[in-house]
Amino acid sequence: MLNTYMSYNPPHLDQALVWLNLDPGLRDYTAGTSNVHNWKNALNVDEVYTQTNSARRPLDTGSAYSFDGGDWLGSGAGHILDTSDGGWTVAIRILKDDWADNDAFIGDDTSNDSFIRNNSNIGIFLKGYSSSLSAISNKGLAWDSTLNNSQYYNLIITCDSSGENFAFVDGTKQAATPSWPDNTYDILMDEVGAKNGNAMQLEGDIQEVFIFNTHLTDTQCVDIDEYLKRKFIAV
Repeated sequence: MLNTYMSYNPPHLDQALVWLNLDPGLRDYTAGTSNVHNWKNALNVDEVYTQTNSARRPLDTGSAYSFDGGDWLGSGAGHILDTSDGGWTVAIRILKDDWADNDAFIGDDTSNDSFIRNNSNIGIFLKGYSSSLSAISNKGLAWDSTLNNSQYYNLIITCDSSGENFAFVDGTKQAATPSWPDNTYDILMDEVGAKNGNAMQLEGDIQEVFIFNTHLTDTQCVDIDEYLKRKFIAV
């Protein structure tokens, strides 16, 4: 259940680049429909995640934006999350129709060099790029246990300035902590629901997204999780 939009203030917004939420003032519909044409960054409303193809726009169900396996929104903002400069964090509240399908949650909308997707139902798959080395690296973060289809989860992936990656599922830190080869590997995040344009489109629902240009501590990650739970789970 979705609680009142304006009742809860997210923690650590001073360290965030992007906050995508369901506030009606932050989206535009395709005329005569409930399909989302534009999704505005609440921290900079001039930065818009958009879709020019009306057939590829997610549906506002009233409690989430639903992506049907052909939908995605891109901003072209070019947010490079610099691992060496304090690390980065991505948090997303997401439901997947089938965790066996490998779908990108968020990624670069112009290349295949960086994205975050599920790795079947065993964990998260990260792809990063080192411009200094002109090299790509792939890393998997295994779940501690499998996830259920058609159930919402708060997923948080954070990388520290050394290049070590960590994941939280509903506030629980997962055991796997793989590292990039070095801290020159960064990710570029400016597309939601797919990566590299129309590749690996998501089949599922998204309720909220945060992108931070810093590594969040364990306590801070739990703060984000608790905020999402308060906002979206009735008490």
